[in-house]
Amino acid sequence: MAETRKVYAEDKEAEVELLERSIEELESTINVLENNVDFIKGEAERQRLQREDLEMELCALKDQMQNLRNADDDIK
Repeated sequence: MAETRKVYAEDKEAEVELLERSIEELESTINVLENNVDFIKGEAERQRLQREDLEMELCALKDQMQNLRNADDDIK
């Protein structure tokens, strides 16, 4: 009977150790994923700002083109 309890306790201890390693691996995976999310958020913000800059540049170029057309019409 004591031997059975000892084997059972050893099995449970091994199971606990396995679960603890699994938890550590999951925590590590979560940390990596959180870092990836932070990186992607930063990249998205950078691209958003770049898009805004390009849209402003496009508007300025359209204004310049319109001004050139208007000046050309004035000359004619």
